[in-house]
Amino acid sequence: MQFTRGAVLCSAVLWLCIIAVCASSAQTATPKELDDAVAVFRHFSPEALDEDDWEARQPEAEKAWELLREAGAQGAQRLKQELERIEQAKERDGYFKLVAAAILWEIGGLDEAPTVTESWESTALTPGYRLVFLTAFEAARTQDERALPMLRACLTDKEGEVMLLPHGTFGWPLTHEFLWGSFGPSGLPELGRILATSSDPVELESATELLARAQYLDALPRIRELATHASADVRGAAVRALGTYGHPQDYELLISGLSLEGSQELYNYVFALYEYGDLRAVPRIIPLLPTSDEELKREVVACLALLLRSESLEALKADAERQAEEQKESLSSQVVQMVLDRLELDWESYAAKSTSEKEAALAKLRHEFQGDVWPSDASSATRDELLQAAEAWKTKRRLSEFGDDGAGDRRARQLLTVAAPSDIELLLEVKAALLTRLSDECLYDTRLLDLAVMRVGRSRYRKEPGVCEEVRPIS
Repeated sequence: MQFTRGAVLCSAVLWLCIIAVCASSAQTATPKELDDAVAVFRHFSPEALDEDDWEARQPEAEKAWELLREAGAQGAQRLKQELERIEQAKERDGYFKLVAAAILWEIGGLDEAPTVTESWESTALTPGYRLVFLTAFEAARTQDERALPMLRACLTDKEGEVMLLPHGTFGWPLTHEFLWGSFGPSGLPELGRILATSSDPVELESATELLARAQYLDALPRIRELATHASADVRGAAVRALGTYGHPQDYELLISGLSLEGSQELYNYVFALYEYGDLRAVPRIIPLLPTSDEELKREVVACLALLLRSESLEALKADAERQAEEQKESLSSQVVQMVLDRLELDWESYAAKSTSEKEAALAKLRHEFQGDVWPSDASSATRDELLQAAEAWKTKRRLSEFGDDGAGDRRARQLLTVAAPSDIELLLEVKAALLTRLSDECLYDTRLLDLAVMRVGRSRYRKEPGVCEEVRPIS
């Protein structure tokens, strides 16, 4: 429950629209009016109010917010005066700092970025995170380097969540993906500098996640170092990131992690090997199937389903039978049945095949699964068409129009198959435009772009970017 104008808006989109149109000329306010408006937000704890109290005080808060904003430079000066007073007195009034920062942003935009940043850096962001996030998001959309300190101030937060009606709540790391992703590829060098110099575990974890998703190759050596970091969260992020990069050099490191103890550590390495896509990992993953940890279990099953070999399928079948005896619902059985359905076989018919026949059938199926993502008729697309489509995608802020019959999505996939490493920045620019929709709906498109970036990023150093018998370097 947040006692700000942003809290009463029906959606984030409406919030952003109001920010954009509230550029009315400054109104003169008396010193007492400004003092009274500031007092509304001082020493206020939104968590302490029940629904009735919040509704009762909402009109007063809205009026105070508008008075300060409409006072322009006069309102900004009064807010800064109060922020300085708080610092000098060493008071703890974090929520006021967040409110003041948001109003200052509305008054002065990027000119007030230093003060906004200072306010955010000096207090916890979680109590007013929605307010912080929406302000930071508006700054990120400018793609102006003056906004970068504001984004970095947010990078240390891992607990904040944002409710976007009617889409629901989302949190870390998606919050940072919206902020840094909408800023676009020009923010990656700054993330790289943060990764190289920061000692804050959350900053390191967040930057690792973002840089790996963007296939930012300059960060890879540092991420390898972080795979042995003292913080388990930083180590986990680094290991998962190495799977995303999929570099041939990292297979031995990733496979060695399967000998570790602890479900979370194992989860990170299995997750990484899923992303890595090397079939050699199958014999080392199978022994983890009997785990009692549900999260790890799901990841192991998913990994064996992706790294589909005869021994993968047989292990999943045995696991399904074991769980059937225990009268448990089995994800393994669902995977086995899905594979058999695609092969148009029952288990007995499949089992009767020779080993070479099984491997050939499953290799064909892996190829079909790959074709589900990247159409095999990519020859119908040209790079000029990709460049033209990319400009249209940025303008429309989506890869295809809603309501089509799937042809638009398929065409987007065809076009993305002709992207080259030199197009990574372009794809990230498209993603930035899509993320400005600030909706869970845009994530369907951005996830496809992530896959395309991964595909072309890996093509710089490995022969096959997807699932393969062995990840090998380009000669």
